[in-house]
Amino acid sequence: MTNDNMIQNKYITTKKINIKVVLNPDSNIDFFNLIFGYISDYLNINVSYIEHFSVKNLESLKIDSNEKIDFYFVDFIKSYEYIFAWNFYSKLHELNNSFQLVLFKDKIDNDDVQYFKNGADNIIYLSNQYYDSPENKEKYLKWKLFSILRRKWDDSHSQLVLIHNGVIIDLIKRKIVVNNKEIKMTNKELEVLSILMNEFFKKNNFVSKKKIFKKIYGIDNNQKSRVVDQIIFKLKNKLPSDFLEIDKHKGIKIAQLLI
Repeated sequence: MTNDNMIQNKYITTKKINIKVVLNPDSNIDFFNLIFGYISDYLNINVSYIEHFSVKNLESLKIDSNEKIDFYFVDFIKSYEYIFAWNFYSKLHELNNSFQLVLFKDKIDNDDVQYFKNGADNIIYLSNQYYDSPENKEKYLKWKLFSILRRKWDDSHSQLVLIHNGVIIDLIKRKIVVNNKEIKMTNKELEVLSILMNEFFKKNNFVSKKKIFKKIYGIDNNQKSRVVDQIIFKLKNKLPSDFLEIDKHKGIKIAQLLI
């Protein structure tokens, strides 16, 4: 799959799903890279790793307002249970009650119910004995993880479809329809529309061209590039003339509904 195809097939989200994977000394990081790499083709995720023995306190997990973790995946083994004691997770929940805790375990044990009682949201079993082939195991685990993460994406995707002033913008399917006719858009044009839609569903303030450039390219526009002007010009030619409101001082926004 080429990078372009990966971009076109990925669900566009206004916010990434942040995942932290807690590893034990025997963890196979290549396996996790493979599984999460597959999911990243479809969902906008950010995955970081931390090792069990380095977890000393909340600070070591970098829990702060700038890094809200949506999922903790713990590659769990009995010998490390004392490190990840359940009161530790209780403290995490006090700071951020919205994350989900998912355990990877090798096999089913009679006392697994205790993990659910103490805060685990899900358990994924990795032993080959549960699968009839390595290929089916890999396929199952990919889609199992995808289904868990997709719930988070589903909760926040309502801002990805806009029906407004005779235009349908569906960033999930990457589809724009104007007066019942589908309009082709480039990736950059869709990115600009995504930025404007995100603001539209908030306060619908103007978004400066400088801010648009920074969001798309990740850097400040120190060279005074007119690339944003060019993208907006192309969008104006593809959308109804009254769809966008442009102010040379304030920036650009989606025009309010005409009465």
